[in-house]
This record gives sequence, C-alpha cells and structure tokens, in this order.
Amino acid sequence: MGHELHVTTCYNPVCRKVFDFDPETVNSVLVDPETGLPPDTDPETRTPTRTPTPEELARSERMPICPECANKMRRRIAREQKQG
Repeated sequence: MGHELHVTTCYNPVCRKVFDFDPETVNSVLVDPETGLPPDTDPETRTPTRTPTPEELARSERMPICPECANKMRRRIAREQKQG
C-alpha cells in the first residue's frame, strides 16, 4: 500500500511553491522555530557559519522543501565542495 500524499508550501521563502509530498520521503531542512533559520545559520548574517547549540538542535523541526529547491541546494553544495 502506498503512502498518503500531503500538500504543503515549500519552506524556502524565495520559492513558496505548493507541492504534493510523501511525509516518509520528502526533502526537508532542519529549522529552529525561534529564528526561522537552520540551526547552524547565524541570524545576523544569515550564513551557515556556526555550530548549533544542543538546545537549538533539540527544538528544531524538519520543514519540507520542494524537489526543485532540493536540487538547487544539492548543486550548490556540490559546487562549494569542488571549490574547496
């Protein structure tokens, strides 16, 4: 039996695309609800430059992102890894 599909909005604030997803396999990002950002992201610079605290990790939740944004993120990470 297949998984039930849900409908949501992509968490990426630039995208906000509405898409169907399977909660078991959806691409997602970890987000601290107090800042609205990933827990390793500095709220002032909005860059992932720090180690999150155990408290930030504990309160963070996984938020779904659409397949297009997930692919863009993978390409950006691969580019950054090649650059060194």
